Amino acid sequence: MAAVVYALLLAGCGGDGTASQAYQQACHGEPLPDQQAIYQAEADGYRINSRYRCIDRQSWQEVQAAMARLEHARRPEVQARAEAAADAEHAQRLARIAERAEAREQAQAAVAPQVLQPVDANRGSREQLAAVCGVDHDGAEAIVLARQQGGPFTDWADLVHRVVPFSAAQSAVAASRCGLTVNGHSLAGAAPAESVLR
Repeated sequence: MAAVVYALLLAGCGGDGTASQAYQQACHGEPLPDQQAIYQAEADGYRINSRYRCIDRQSWQEVQAAMARLEHARRPEVQARAEAAADAEHAQRLARIAERAEAREQAQAAVAPQVLQPVDANRGSREQLAAVCGVDHDGAEAIVLARQQGGPFTDWADLVHRVVPFSAAQSAVAASRCGLTVNGHSLAGAAPAESVLR
């Protein structure tokens, strides 16, 4: 009995394991001969079947497919198509940017430019003065009140001195640029552009 078991063990160990169906399904090629070969296979992108010390069949197929794709991509006609597609995409992107810029320009052109009506501080009504963009309702009220209490303004210096909302230089400049005048004159250096005056 012991002799039969021993013979079976010898037969199991002595046969070529690479011929088995399990090996054929799990591995590609022969078992790797040493650790250096295993390291090289792993460096090449393969997975190693630890049971059989071989290149895993599925990983071999994956690496072969990747190499085929890479080889295909390196073909001159494929590279030319890829470059043409990239150029077309770049041109489309530039066209979209140009379209957006043109749409912005058209939208800005569609907005009617603000037209200013010069209003004199000595003659304008509350409503006319309040309509001046740099004056508003409070400034108009202050101008009319100062006019009633102290008479017409002699010049811009007189208006700035008597009307508190315009005592700051910035406020006076803004009102003058928007069309406020004193005796028909804008503040020196702060006249509105001719293109916006009626």
